[in-house]
Amino acid sequence: MVYIRIKKIRTKKGSVYEYAYLVANTYRKRKRSARQKVLDYLGKVYHFEVDSRLSFEVPEEVDASDFVEEFGYKNVVKKLVGFELLRHGFAFSGGTYSRDGIEVTVGKTGIMFGNESGNAPIVLAFNEGFLCKKTYCDLLNFTAQSDDERDVGKAFGHAVLEAGIGIPKNVFVALFGKVSGLELDH
Repeated sequence: MVYIRIKKIRTKKGSVYEYAYLVANTYRKRKRSARQKVLDYLGKVYHFEVDSRLSFEVPEEVDASDFVEEFGYKNVVKKLVGFELLRHGFAFSGGTYSRDGIEVTVGKTGIMFGNESGNAPIVLAFNEGFLCKKTYCDLLNFTAQSDDERDVGKAFGHAVLEAGIGIPKNVFVALFGKVSGLELDH
């Protein structure tokens, strides 16, 4: 099982920083213990408060399936990520979201983070997940790996949750219908 692990590092001056790693668990039968293997360093973790007054809504007169069909899966994901950045206090200007020295450029094929020292691996802790290059690309390039609707739903829900993106139920169902190829009633 692969997941994101957060490690807290304390400096000699007493400051605490968080760093995210992609890790895999392996169970060793003989020793009856689990071990974590670090697969990748994802970056320094930044936390920002959410503005709960903002919410992503598809107008009632527009069906969410039609919305997803009109803009396409990747564009809707891009819009949702951009909106999540706005909800967390980022300002949008010239195609880039910025806050407190962090710049985020959201594209159709990937996401780019930057700070004062240039492009750096950065992880944004949003909602119950972490937005980083890996989680964004996993969500953007999600494909159904099973014919079972339940398995695909769990995997898609996991990808959305892991990326920390808040999606209204009707938009989630429409996006799921698009990636699974199933016609869903909602």
